[in-house]
Amino acid sequence: MRKMFLPLVVLACACSDAGGGRTVASLKLASCAVVGDAVAFDASGSTSPGGHIVRYVFTIGHGSAPLVSKEPKLEYVFRKPAFLNGKIAQYQVLVTVYDEHGGQAYAADNIFVVYNEGQCPEPIPEPDIVLDDVVEEPFEIEEWASDVPEEIPEPACPIDLARDYQMVVFCQGSISGSFDISLDSADCLFWDADPTGLLTVELDDDGFATLKSPYKEMYIEQCTGQIEDPADFTLDCNSGCTAVFTGM
Repeated sequence: MRKMFLPLVVLACACSDAGGGRTVASLKLASCAVVGDAVAFDASGSTSPGGHIVRYVFTIGHGSAPLVSKEPKLEYVFRKPAFLNGKIAQYQVLVTVYDEHGGQAYAADNIFVVYNEGQCPEPIPEPDIVLDDVVEEPFEIEEWASDVPEEIPEPACPIDLARDYQMVVFCQGSISGSFDISLDSADCLFWDADPTGLLTVELDDDGFATLKSPYKEMYIEQCTGQIEDPADFTLDCNSGCTAVFTGM
C-alpha cells in the first residue's frame, strides 16, 4: 500500500501595516520527501493586504544559500537524506516574503528526507479541534524581520561547466568508452542535454564535483573529484575507472 504524506501548513506574520493590514507568509509542503524526487514548496497562500508579494526567498536547511524567486511555488530535489546520530532527521524549510511596500513575513516548517518511501515516518493524525474555540493570534517577529536586507543576491555557482565536452572513460588503463556530451546548468547542478538524463554533475562551494549516472554499464555510476579547470578535469569513479572531460 502506498503511503500518503499530507501537506503541512505553517503561518507566521511580521510586517508593515501599509494599506491597513499585515503581510502574512504561508508555506505548504509534504511531511516527507525521497532523495532524487521533486518536492513542491508552496507559498501561494501568502497575503499582503496593503500591496502585492513581489519576492519569495526559500532557504532549505541550515547554512544553505537562499533561492530567490518571483513565483510562490518552488520545486526542489534533495540530493542527500537527513540523518542525525544514525536516525532519520528533518530539513528546515523557510520562506520569507516581501511586498512592494517593504513589508516582510516568514513561515517555516520541517520535512523528512529519506532514500526510499518506506523510510518515511507514519503521519501523525491531527487531533479533533472545535473550531469555535480557536483564537487566531499572529506571531510577530518585527525585530528579526528588520535585519533582513532589502536585496538578497542570487546564489552564484563557483564553476560554470555549461559547454560541450568530449568525455573519455578509462578502466584499467584502457579506454572503455568515449563520446561527446553537452552540459547545461542551473544552481550548480549540471546535466546532459539529452532528455534521458545520461548523467548529472553537482558542485559544492569549493568546486568539489559529484557525477552520477543511471547506466552502470558505462562504469561511471558515481564519480567524484575537485575541479580547478572547467575545460579539462578528471573524476575518479567508484568502479575504479576514471572519467576525463575535455572542453570542445
